[in-house]
Amino acid sequence: SLTPNNYANLFSDDILNKPPIIHGPTSLVGDTPPTLPCIGAFLDSDCKVESSSLLRIPEKVWSSSSAWCFDVVTPSHQRSACFTYSYAKFVRGTGSILYTGPLETETTNNSDEDDGKTSRKRDRAAMAFLDLQAPEGRSFDADWSKDIDWENDMRYFSGTEIARLMGFPVSEPAAGKKSAPTGDDDTMDKSFRKFSFPSTINVKQQWKLLGNSLNVEVAGRVAEIGITSLFQQ
Repeated sequence: SLTPNNYANLFSDDILNKPPIIHGPTSLVGDTPPTLPCIGAFLDSDCKVESSSLLRIPEKVWSSSSAWCFDVVTPSHQRSACFTYSYAKFVRGTGSILYTGPLETETTNNSDEDDGKTSRKRDRAAMAFLDLQAPEGRSFDADWSKDIDWENDMRYFSGTEIARLMGFPVSEPAAGKKSAPTGDDDTMDKSFRKFSFPSTINVKQQWKLLGNSLNVEVAGRVAEIGITSLFQQ
């Protein structure tokens, strides 16, 4: 067990002056690094734009030139921007929005071989808003979202979805999951390992509560590594 002396040593000059331990991709997780889950693994199973007006992006927002600064992800992405206290209040740097529309655009093939049948063909120019680029590599395009169905194919993340992305054990299972995560220790009361919002707060308040939070799984792992390293001194 930890004692006050352990904590005192953690911040001693000897510890702080030592070079940091740089872990390689396999030093912590074995020979095979874990595969990052896709955004789709964190989504609510019954969350649709039409069922929650609070998740719909207002026309005055998406029709403004500032909407070009949105960070857009799809269920198949393996990344998102950091969600802040100002999510949905400002556009730039406050968190990603979710695109659930088709990743291919319909085109009509007029060749004799296909008899003018409609085919599915990805239009890279139309999907450019999904590419992650450095600011200096981007140039403003006033028509970047002209083909997007903002009413049905683009929305904000819900509070429970953001909570899952931050590692909280949300009590409601995500899409495609039969049950919420409960951890490995079956000796503990499982009710203490589930997260849910009070029924009295709305989604805007949920965003504010979660904004700028740390991923609890990452924070716990970092703390575990630090404490383990302390005892290995």
